[in-house]
Amino acid sequence: MPAKQRSFFDRIDWGLIIPIVLISALAVYTIHDEYGAEMAALCFFGAIFLALAIYLAMRPWFWIIAFYLGAAACFLTMLAYAVHFQILAALGMCVIGFISGFIGRVIGVAYYRLNGFF
Repeated sequence: MPAKQRSFFDRIDWGLIIPIVLISALAVYTIHDEYGAEMAALCFFGAIFLALAIYLAMRPWFWIIAFYLGAAACFLTMLAYAVHFQILAALGMCVIGFISGFIGRVIGVAYYRLNGFF
């Protein structure tokens, strides 16, 4: 039986995101006095992007998409190598594409069996 779908805000790990944002706000306040507004803004947005990267790294659907896109890129590269008669490189890209697609499939099947649909 599939699990009950949760909203976006229920899925966010606030215990991880909020301290990063608060620490970045403190860093912005400190850096603004020493280095100026440009560096403070850069640090603040860097902390936001870091929090987003940590959030995405913890989600299985992100890795499914990443591995499938990696497999698609490998197969397109394989086609380019084959057109240019670089057969060994094309075979290597084929193997890497199959491995990446297999990993994405394993993650997808495991996630689906544990939690139902995305």
